[in-house]
Amino acid sequence: MGFVVKRDENYSARLAIPKALRPILGQNEFKKSLGTTSKKEAELLAAPMVLRWKKLIEEARVDGATANAKALHRALSNSKAGDLIDEDGAMEVVQAIIIEDAIEKTILGGRDINSINTKSDRAAVKAFYDIASGQVVTLDDYVDGWLASISHLKPRTINQMKRDVVSFLKEETSHIPTRETIAAWIRASKSAGALSPSNAS
Repeated sequence: MGFVVKRDENYSARLAIPKALRPILGQNEFKKSLGTTSKKEAELLAAPMVLRWKKLIEEARVDGATANAKALHRALSNSKAGDLIDEDGAMEVVQAIIIEDAIEKTILGGRDINSINTKSDRAAVKAFYDIASGQVVTLDDYVDGWLASISHLKPRTINQMKRDVVSFLKEETSHIPTRETIAAWIRASKSAGALSPSNAS
């Protein structure tokens, strides 16, 4: 898998972001240490991360506003509470001001947020605000939870599930996975013998 690189002793997952999308996503690449010296284990650990990163890149390509909202949410979530909170404890107010400023730049093209006069502008502003504030959670936010939820399973089962994600990742790289594309991939993999009936359900 080309997304795994060895740095010092351990492997890391890495995915370069296309130059045109770097300003939207706020970085040049996605990378994360995998904490393992085994290439095979690294590939299994990297697969769900790379899938999530590819989805973020595709969303940025298709809908830069959504990607900006997610990037802003990550920035607000990752900043220390002390950076945004004043003596009165008004962190939410400060975050709302930051989000509104981003809405004016991203969605409204510099217009004041109070100048919204169309239904489509209101819907776009609401969607951006809901994602940036964390009121709406997108599917890629669940990858880490999925990894934690399968940790109680037997190692063979976990490895098979991760191999399935790796296999999917190798074949489905050009678009955001949908229910239909996943179902088609499962059917094709079953008929090719790549998936057993027990792990395809």
